[in-house]
This record gives sequence, C-alpha cells and structure tokens, in this order.
Amino acid sequence: MNDQSLLVPSQRMAPTGGSRAGTVPTRVVTRAPGGSRRPSRTRSSRQHDSAPRYESLAVTGPWTDSLRARYLADTFDGLRVGHPHADLDFVRDLPGLRSVAVVAPVGDDTAVTGVRTVERLSLDDGCGLRLELSSLPRLRFLDLDDRDGLESVAGCEGLESLAVRGLRRESIPWAGSSPLLRAVHLHGTGQELDLAGLATCPGLGWLDLADVRVETFEPLLACTELAWVSLRNVTVASLRTLRDLPRLRRLTLEGLRLDGGRP
Repeated sequence: MNDQSLLVPSQRMAPTGGSRAGTVPTRVVTRAPGGSRRPSRTRSSRQHDSAPRYESLAVTGPWTDSLRARYLADTFDGLRVGHPHADLDFVRDLPGLRSVAVVAPVGDDTAVTGVRTVERLSLDDGCGLRLELSSLPRLRFLDLDDRDGLESVAGCEGLESLAVRGLRRESIPWAGSSPLLRAVHLHGTGQELDLAGLATCPGLGWLDLADVRVETFEPLLACTELAWVSLRNVTVASLRTLRDLPRLRRLTLEGLRLDGGRP
C-alpha cells in the first residue's frame, strides 16, 4: 500500500523540458486515491473519475533555494520526497501545497501537520512519531502506517480515503468520523478487527481488508453505498452478511480462511 500502488491508482512520471536521459524526473502527476479498480459506473467510481490531480515536485536530494524557486515558478502544488533523512521543516513555508508524499525514511515527518492547505498525505517513511492530524482541516486522502496519533483523524471531517498499513488496533471507532469517507484500506497484523467504527460511514463505497480476523460484518449493513469489498488473508466466521449489502457489485477473496483455520 505504498504511494505508487494502492493510494495512487493512476500516476505517471514525465521529465520536464530540458531533462536529460537517465536523470530523475522532477515532476510527478498524481490522481487522488480511491483504489486501483472499481465496479463500473457505481457512485464511488464516478466520484473517482472526477478526483483531483496534483502536480508534485520530486525531491531526491537536500532541499535548496533553487528547488524552492522551481516550486514557486512552476505549477506545482505537491511534493514527493524521496531523499533519505530529509529535514522536512521547509514544507511549512511553501504556499499552495496540497499534496505531500514521503517515500524515503526520514527521522521526523511531523512538520507536515503544520501545512494547513494539505489535502493528500502519504507517509511511507517508517517514522513512528506522534502525528496530530486534526491540524489539517482540508485533509481528504490519507495513507500511512499505524502510529501514535492516528486516532486524531477523527478531527478530519472532510476525509474521503483512509489507508493504514501495519494496523495493530483491534477497533477503529474514529474511522467513521468523516461523513464523506468513501474508501477504506486496512492492512493489519493478524489481530481480530471490530468493524463497528464503519457503521457511521453511509457513503463508504470501497473496503479493502488484509491480514485481520473478522468476527462479524454486521456493521457494514449500514454502509448502503458499499459496492466493492476485498478480503486478503482474512479469517472470517461467515460471509453471509455480505449478501445483504444492497449495492455490492464485486467481492474479491484471496487467502480467505473460515474461522477454525480452514481455507
């Protein structure tokens, strides 16, 4: 579930004018997340068709005045930081920054929570410091590892897509705090996961679960727009409840086990 796969279903990288063969492209065009595939013409897929696009400056070395000038002079509204151990304090001073993706290990990524214009945040950097996500009033798309402060996403009322890798928690009561949430990707660590937190997500159209155990899918009956469910390496007691989802169009099963260990 990294920046170029799950969270960014449609991405292309192209060198800007004057780039030489063999150099790293400096422009990354991304479309906001939803999933790599969707049932055709569901409401959630139509929303994805009109999802915003971001023009990101690829940062592969230390931040410099020339990179800042490049960001300000061009049409960038995002950053993709691939420089290990980068100091991210500079992001606080960039006007119009709407998308931040950190794809290299950094010691401290908390500076991103000081950028109140950010709509899309993807952190694949291995940093475990606490984040205060409620300080991002415009946040719409979030992808990160489980970490301290994840529950503060409850303050992000405009959140549309949530992706969590390495989820250790057994319940997610904060996940349904956004009335706009339409895509949830939760990849666990083998624990039992209570889905009750999703019962307050009436607009949820896309649910991806991996490496968890689920006792009941009953909470999903409140998700009347749910059209696509993916279960990978999930242990379940029963799938019968899913038959009662009125808009379910696609159910993807991989490595499914019934409770008791039977595949």
